[in-house]
Amino acid sequence: MKHKHAHAENFVTRHLQVILYIASALISISAIVYFMLNGYQNLGNYDAVARLNIARKITDSLTPGIGQLGGIWLPFPQILMVPLVQSEFLWKTGLAGAIISGTAFVIGAVYIQKLTFLLTKNLSASILVWFMFVANINILFLQTMALSEVFFLTSLTMVLYYLTKWIESHTLQHFLASGFFLIIITLTRYEGYFVLIGATLVVLIECLRAYRHESLQKVEGMMLLFLTTAGFGVFLWCIYGFLFYNDFLHWLNLYSDGKIQVSTATQTVSENTDKAFEVTEYSLATAFNIYTQVILWMNGKITTFIGLFGFVLLLGVMIKNGFKGKEVQKYMPLMIISIVLFAFLVYGYQRGFIPEINLPPELIPVGDRKSFTIYSDSNMRYGIILAPCILLLAGFAAAKSRILYVIIALLFAAQLGANVYKPQALQYSLPILWPYSTLTQVAPFLDLYDEGSILIGANAHEDFMFQTGLPYKSFIYEGTRDFWVESLNDPARYADWVIYDDDIQGDTVFYFMSDEARIILQRDFDLVYDVDGFKIWHLR
Repeated sequence: MKHKHAHAENFVTRHLQVILYIASALISISAIVYFMLNGYQNLGNYDAVARLNIARKITDSLTPGIGQLGGIWLPFPQILMVPLVQSEFLWKTGLAGAIISGTAFVIGAVYIQKLTFLLTKNLSASILVWFMFVANINILFLQTMALSEVFFLTSLTMVLYYLTKWIESHTLQHFLASGFFLIIITLTRYEGYFVLIGATLVVLIECLRAYRHESLQKVEGMMLLFLTTAGFGVFLWCIYGFLFYNDFLHWLNLYSDGKIQVSTATQTVSENTDKAFEVTEYSLATAFNIYTQVILWMNGKITTFIGLFGFVLLLGVMIKNGFKGKEVQKYMPLMIISIVLFAFLVYGYQRGFIPEINLPPELIPVGDRKSFTIYSDSNMRYGIILAPCILLLAGFAAAKSRILYVIIALLFAAQLGANVYKPQALQYSLPILWPYSTLTQVAPFLDLYDEGSILIGANAHEDFMFQTGLPYKSFIYEGTRDFWVESLNDPARYADWVIYDDDIQGDTVFYFMSDEARIILQRDFDLVYDVDGFKIWHLR
């Protein structure tokens, strides 16, 4: 009997990676199918639809090409979707995004287990961390969508994995692999720039420790190689900004001054955008409070506190060992990147680089509730960014002793139980926040529409454009360059239809249309639909 048990255990150990890949894939597919069948909830977030549309516009637009990537979101996930969105079915169902995010989810789940085992040498703790990752309802939901969060989590895990491997082996293979995934992460989300800063500190500290007695020239050479490799993604994005916006630091200026510029052709328009888009700054204490809260809600209060407990334990071990020794050194990537990433996230939110985050009303006492935009509460998802770091620190705590492992496993089970029987008590569930609904304005417009080009601001109406089912060649929007600029001064030049909502902050047609264009609109167009600020004009 013991022999059979040992044989089964050896089989599981030998084939663990395959088992985890299969299990993760089945979990991913099940979630995708469930949320699609539950009213296409995988399309329930505005940004997810917008990213699908960006990928589609590269080939389906009045001005197709790479310039349709825009200058706001980093491009890598959208580029991966381009071949998939050529299928109307994959585009309209959101499966094009789910395939990309779901694949990242599977890889991330397996590698977070591998990294936990690499750090702790504890198989049980590593499997527990894997389960905590795949059982997080918010990660599970996000991986069904065309969003960048899960792709970022996987890239962060890979960066940590290969930096840890490099510290152990000092092989060029692992060194360059970490640089490669830093390219990916810095082309996925701007938080990846903070990861790059943390990773640079890790490499510098390790190079000084390992090579300073040999030659400082070797340290300089290693740092040059690392920065050349790891910083290549940032370099590419700066080149893109210069080519399409005449500004190497377009991405930085965009987030620091709140201006939107569609292309070099629209520079005269961008000078007036402050009235529509503002950057909000907060006190450091407020930023810390808000970001800490969304971390707690997105990852779960119990999970986050376990991770914090692991951080304190690990810091204690490092201090006790004087930050020396192989066991301490291999945790340096996790510790440094976790601290740097959290610090810069708080600072970024304080400076207004990160979009406004508000807790949904159900999480706030009635007396403390305030008005917020229909999008700002969905930005709670920014709290998931630190998930791999939190889980890896929880894995460190679970590996310290059998008692701690059991306690942590039971606490996490209690959190899962609370999510089922008392939702929102210990963890906020994004699926509750993001139901998919058909816009009421779509059907009336399609009843009116016969043919012709439509002037509309994609910045505020990606969901409307998506739900019409019309080819994107039918739309004149910010990314159509001269068509857009000229239409804001003379809508009758190209457009047969003009659509805007004067109740939505940031509707680019309403805000940027010139006075002359408004006169032309009143003179040459009929207002055929006007409900709650949403207006449809048709050329006479």
